[in-house]
Amino acid sequence: MSRSHNKLITSVLGLTLLMYGAGGFAALKSGDVIPSFQANGSDGKAVSEKNFSGQTPGVLYLYKTEGCDSCQNGLVQLKEVGSQFKDDLQIVAISKDKADAMGATFPVATGDADIFKNFSASLLPTTYLVGPNGKIMKIVQGGGKNMGDMLASLAESQLQTKKPEKAKVLFLKASKAGDSVVARAGVAYSTLKEGNVSEAENSFKEMAKSQDKQLAMQGKEGLAEVLFQQGKNDEALKVANEVLQQDPNRAMANLVKGKTLNAKGNKAEAEKALVMASAETSTSDFSWQKAEANLAMGNMQLQGKNSNIALKSFRKASDHNPYFAEALSNEGVALKDMGEPEKAMEVFQKLQKVDPSDKLVHSLLRQAQAAIAQKQDLERQKYIDGLVKDLLQQFKDNKAKPAPADDWTSPAMAISILGFQNNDNGSSLMGRIGLEGILQDELTQALQAQGVKVVDRAIIDKVLQELKMGSSELADPDTALKLGKIMAAHFITTGSFFNTGKKNLVNMRLVDVETSNIVLSLSESEKVDPTEVAPKFAKAIRDAIVEKYPLKGRLAAVEGDTIIVNMGKKHGVTKGQKFNVLADGEPIMVRGKPIPRQTKVGTVEITEVDEDIAYAKSLDKSGNWTKDQKIIQKN
Repeated sequence: MSRSHNKLITSVLGLTLLMYGAGGFAALKSGDVIPSFQANGSDGKAVSEKNFSGQTPGVLYLYKTEGCDSCQNGLVQLKEVGSQFKDDLQIVAISKDKADAMGATFPVATGDADIFKNFSASLLPTTYLVGPNGKIMKIVQGGGKNMGDMLASLAESQLQTKKPEKAKVLFLKASKAGDSVVARAGVAYSTLKEGNVSEAENSFKEMAKSQDKQLAMQGKEGLAEVLFQQGKNDEALKVANEVLQQDPNRAMANLVKGKTLNAKGNKAEAEKALVMASAETSTSDFSWQKAEANLAMGNMQLQGKNSNIALKSFRKASDHNPYFAEALSNEGVALKDMGEPEKAMEVFQKLQKVDPSDKLVHSLLRQAQAAIAQKQDLERQKYIDGLVKDLLQQFKDNKAKPAPADDWTSPAMAISILGFQNNDNGSSLMGRIGLEGILQDELTQALQAQGVKVVDRAIIDKVLQELKMGSSELADPDTALKLGKIMAAHFITTGSFFNTGKKNLVNMRLVDVETSNIVLSLSESEKVDPTEVAPKFAKAIRDAIVEKYPLKGRLAAVEGDTIIVNMGKKHGVTKGQKFNVLADGEPIMVRGKPIPRQTKVGTVEITEVDEDIAYAKSLDKSGNWTKDQKIIQKN
């Protein structure tokens, strides 16, 4: 057999071992789901892949007890981590020979040979970092200095789940264990994500001075991000470009470059930088950096109406960081806006599992469910289409709703929320999209909880869609009023939402459709949470309406103890409200002209409310009460 033939056989065997591992099974890789397994724990309880079925980051540590000092050292490290982070990491250790828990706070089990074959764990120890639903995020083979890599990976999982203070502790441990370069950068980024910008800046500056080229490059990347967050775009761009001169494929440097160019209005060049940042060939020290690069790319593509490309970017972001709520949220919003609410619902449900504490997911789920229901309800669609057709004709003819026959009785106290104009002009690439829609939905829910009727959003959206009218057109007060007048609403709300990713500003105006007067102006700044802002705005709106527009109506019937008033739920009447009953008194003469005067002749309290009428009981009464007698809400 020739020497060249021997080399060929050796190469093929080597490639086969790389692909399939020593046991003949396909080698696992990041993105795979961990194989099924079962082992008996030292405490008598069985462990299996079901230990990693939740959302908490998991660690599966395969090792052996005899003849492997690095295995034992790794187990000691994990025990220390397990005791500190038992609520933040799900750890399982399986030994190839006799296992000894030795005080571990996590399951330690003895596994048979099949487990190690299925995992192709030919080199021990082997550590698997496991993400949501048993998906492998990273594999670390070997002990010794490789334990630093393992600890750094565990630290990153804490950054991904938005626990920077815990990530910092683990990065410091990783640094001591041998992964000093990446771990040092991890400590600085954890500090930055904690909000300690000046401390992070000092750390990155020190790193940038290092003689170690890799550490210096990481320091400059971090410093560029700090400068961007401080609003120093020119300086951030300069430092990012210094990194890219050394390595054009650095994901973080390209991301900072893209964000700064975008903030400066150079969107074409910004997109080029983001293409480099999000490319599969880009290099990064942390997977969350590539996740953020893909999020920015997706948000930019949505601004350019490239929804399909945006979806791919959001999904890549989730692949790099399966706990990335912003990527899942934006993917779902994009799907809903593309007319695929069923797919959006699936994504939002995944988001809810990944981050149950996410405050906005309930609103997103509610919007998707409403869109699905409307899509399936053909009768409702037919009703809305017919109603919208009439409204559009009224808008075209510039006709308002007809004046009420009774100029005393309050009209139905309905509010038409015309939405919030998004005014960020594309300056933010890192935030969640659709926050203005979430705020509209949350405000609707909060107003309804306050007993205020809100015009169906599906009708408003359909009208705006047919008129091809966006938020910029709605910013025109005359247009907004014209729309309000055909919506059979007494009030309209308009507003704007500005999102920079770090700071938000929202303002809103409540306008009386009949008089065009601004009834109320509200604003909220800093980090706006729609779930907190909406109830505050709703209460202020309700209070302003009650104060400035006391409900007025008439007695529809007075028969013994039965009193009926001509207003109900749609007018804003609620159980327990009190109304003064009025009668015409002697007019007051002013400059020779009689001015009508009303005098109080009793009080009623609402006991039961229907849609159009309400029932009341008398609290005090003087004189005769008759049908059509005026009543007014008592302060």
